[in-house]
Parts: sequence; C-alpha cells; structure tokens
Amino acid sequence: MTLSRNQVLHLKRNMDVEYLKHFNLDVQTSAYEIYHELHSLKELNQIELPETLLSKISEVLNTFNEEIQKNNDLKTKSQNLTELLQKEVQQKTFFEGKFNQERDNNAVISNQADTDEKKFKDQETQYKTEIIRLKQTGLKWKVENDDMKTEKERLVAENENLKKKIKKLEENMNRKEDPDETTNKPSEKKKTVMTLHEEILNPNTTTHNTSVKLNNDSSSDDISIIPTPAQLRTPAPPNTSTLNQTAQNNTNTFNPSIHDNLSSNLKNRLFVLGDSHCRYLEADLKKYANPECRINCVAMPGRKLHQIVSALKPDKLTPDTNICIIAGTNDVFQSTYDSMIKSYDLLFNKCKNFKVFVVLIPPRYDVRRISSHIVNLNCKIKHYLTKYPNFTCVDPNNFLNIYSYSDDCVHLNRKGISMLCKSIIGKIYNKIHYNVDNRTRDSGTHTSTMHYNRVVPQHTYQYTAYTRNQIRRKHTQQPQHTFSRQNVAKHHTLEADAPLPPALMRTPIPPPLSMYPPLRHHSIIQNQSQQTPIQPHHTYSAHRKPPPTYRDTLIQRNFPCPLTTLV
Repeated sequence: MTLSRNQVLHLKRNMDVEYLKHFNLDVQTSAYEIYHELHSLKELNQIELPETLLSKISEVLNTFNEEIQKNNDLKTKSQNLTELLQKEVQQKTFFEGKFNQERDNNAVISNQADTDEKKFKDQETQYKTEIIRLKQTGLKWKVENDDMKTEKERLVAENENLKKKIKKLEENMNRKEDPDETTNKPSEKKKTVMTLHEEILNPNTTTHNTSVKLNNDSSSDDISIIPTPAQLRTPAPPNTSTLNQTAQNNTNTFNPSIHDNLSSNLKNRLFVLGDSHCRYLEADLKKYANPECRINCVAMPGRKLHQIVSALKPDKLTPDTNICIIAGTNDVFQSTYDSMIKSYDLLFNKCKNFKVFVVLIPPRYDVRRISSHIVNLNCKIKHYLTKYPNFTCVDPNNFLNIYSYSDDCVHLNRKGISMLCKSIIGKIYNKIHYNVDNRTRDSGTHTSTMHYNRVVPQHTYQYTAYTRNQIRRKHTQQPQHTFSRQNVAKHHTLEADAPLPPALMRTPIPPPLSMYPPLRHHSIIQNQSQQTPIQPHHTYSAHRKPPPTYRDTLIQRNFPCPLTTLV
C-alpha cells in the first residue's frame, strides 16, 4: 500500500528516518511502509519498539539499497556491452568486405604481373638477339674499314709514285729539250703537263684513261706509258668538287710533295687568346704558318688565367679550329695553384671538341729567383694537363732566355716573339713556312716603316727599375751632300708626338749609307788640308751615353749574370 504525502511527513516527524533520503526511491517507499506499520502497531498496543529491531531494519534497508544499486549498475554495463558488441559486428562486416575486395585486387595484380613478366622476358630475348646481330655487324664493318684504310694507303702510295714520276718527266723534258724547241712548243708541253696534273687531281675524268705519251721529234725522248689514277682506283671518290677546285688552284704551281690531308691540316684556323704576351703575335704567326691558314689573335693585357678562360667562347669557332692559350704571367704570386687547376678544368669542359695548345708561363727576370719558381709551377701544370687527351703544352723555358726580353724583363722583344711564334706553329702544324714579305724598299730613302723588323718601341707601361728611361733622339741637321737632294727627306726623327710603329722595344736606327758623302782618297784629303783649313760639312748633336745593357742592369741589382743562354 502506497503512503500519501501527509502520512510520510507525519512519519518523519514521529520517527528518525532521515537516513532514508540517501536510498533509492523504491527502497524509500518500502521503508516508509514498514515504518508506518510499526508506528501503527506501537500506537495500538501502546508498546515501545526496541532499538535492535530498528537497527536490523536499517541494515536490511541498507543492504537492499546496495543490491538495487548493483542491479542498476549491471543493467547499465549490460547496455554498454550490447552497444559495443553491435559496433564490433559492424566493424567485422566492414573489414570482411574490404578483405574480399583487396583479395580480388591482389588476384588481378598477380595476373597482370605474370603477363608483364612474360612480356619482358620476350623483349629481353629480342634485345639480346639484336645485340648479337649488331656486334656481328660491327665486326664486319670494322673489317671493311680496315680494308678501306689499307686500300686508301695503297692508293696514296700510288698517287705519290705517280707524282714523283711526273716530276721526273718534267725534269727530263726540261733537260732534254733544246732552247729553240722550248720557245717553239711551250704551249704543247704546258698542256700535256696540265693534263697530267688534272688526271691526278681528278680521278673521275674519263679522258686519257689508258695512258699518256709525250713525243718530241720522234727521237729517243719518248716517255713510257704511265697508268692513270682512274685505272688504279676501283671505288669512286667521295667528293669530286673539292678535288676539281684543288686542281684549278694548282694549275700554275704544282707541288707533288704535299698531300691533301696534310694541306687540309695546315689550313686549319688558329685562334690565339691570352694576356699581353700575344699582343704582337699575329704578324709573326702568319709569317711562319701556311699562307691559306686563317689566324686570329686576341690580347687581354693584365688578365689572369680564369678571366681569359671565361672570355673564351668556343661556340663561335669553326669545328676544325686550333685554340692556343697564353696565360699565367699575371697569376704568379697572385693566384693559388688550385684556382689555376680549376681554370684548366673549365677550359677542358669548354673545349672538349677542339685541339687546345697551352703555352706555359714564360720565365721572368724582373724579380730575383722568380724564374725557378715559374719552372716548378710549369712542371706541375704540365703533369696535370697530361690527363686531357686534346691538350698539348708548349714550354717557353726551352727556347727563351734573358736576351729574348725587352727592358722590363717581363715582355718579349722582337727576337723572343719570333721564337715563340716558331715554336707554336711547329707544335701545331709540324711544319714552319717562311713567307716572304713583299714590301719594297726605295734605294735612296729608308723611312722608319721600312725598318719595321728593327724598330721595337718600349712598352707604355713600366714595371720595375729595369725599365730604361725613354730615349728621345733627333738629328738636328741632315748631312751636306754634293748630289741632288730632291728625293731625300728628313728621316729617323723620334719625338714624343711622333707615331711609333707597332713593335716591342725601341732601338736606335743608324742613318742609311746614302745619307753620307762619298768616300775620298786620303791623298786628296792631305792636299786639301795643306792648302786650306778643313771646313766641316756636317754638324751633329752631342752623342749621349748609351743606355745600360741587360747584363749591367742585372749586376746593379745583384742578379746572377748568365754565362750562357738559358735552356
């Protein structure tokens, strides 16, 4: 039976049941009913309830409350476990589906891998077969190439023999022919010789394929039949236009000792780049090189090795150009060895497809014992550059000495430039030409331009105390002559404002012999001296003391004086 609210309040006032408020509602309801019955029994029977009974009732209620709480906790846990179980079931379903999907994908990938592996094995077999075929073809071509080289050497030898025979025939013709016959029949001989020249240089010509025979008055001057190159050569030449052009150029002058390949190498372009040492090299290089060789020389005074290498632009050069580098003088005691090596590595990376000729550091005599240091540095550089196959070194220390230098003991004079150019041309082309300078000289007057090879002005810049003072000389008066002076002008005048020729060292130039009066016999001079006093015909300025030589300069600076030429 459920108690009303008033009954519960009345029960709380009469009995001590405050502890029930901490119990569960169901426990409180049951406890209120029990206490209400006990209170009713107490009032009806007029008896007192024992404390032990109340204590037992409290304990029972407390135990009952605990059990109810445990039951509630178990219910809550049961609900939580149920939810977790549902989640696990959902995850299991999800992972089972994903596992099945991955298994199907793996099966597809495995099948594709098997197919690709089979395909790659087939391709590998094909490539191996192709490699074997290419190796066999390469060996075949190598054998054919060797045969072609042998045939080429044979044809070259035959060509040389034919040229020698033609030369002998020309000599025999010149020796046996009489002067009258030579004057009467020059065109016929020239025509026959030109036919031989064209036959050698043009193997494709079909005319005169069997022989060439020269007759002179049906005498013993008959020349035996000579087979032509068209009979000896079985394959056709690769380029006929080039040979025809060569034959046309060699129509008037024919030199059988020069081969086509050699002449093509001698005509390769030369590009020289460097510091102030290559300022005046171009004229001498052209003098000693092949006349048809194109030479360009670019000077960068005061520049170091890395600056010169950076300024080089190989992409603007033709493929067969020879490159010559002259640098390093400005790097002595200024740049480290590692930086110079890096510059040479950069030069190799730039010029892998060119032949590079490196002129090592020339010796110097402006500082004491600096040449020994330069020699050691050149030795290290030469040893390092041996790993580059297209590099060739030219060591100036092998041919330059102190007499090859100008007053500053750093730059070369005319003699040193000539020796350096000869060495460069000989190293590059293995042959030195001596081209004749066709500049004419007047018999009566020799101007300063006529003495170009001897006038070598001093450098405008100065280095040390070795630089001599600039000499200003001027002939104040021309010699008095008895002959006509219509075509005689004033010469050999060097002033500060006078233009100097492009040379390296200023040397005094004596007047030409034509400027002096003719010699007279001593008896005539004695007779004139007895009759009248001698009147001088010439007035000259006082001669200055000549400047000191290299040897005197070295002695003043306590330098070791060279006894012989340096090697």
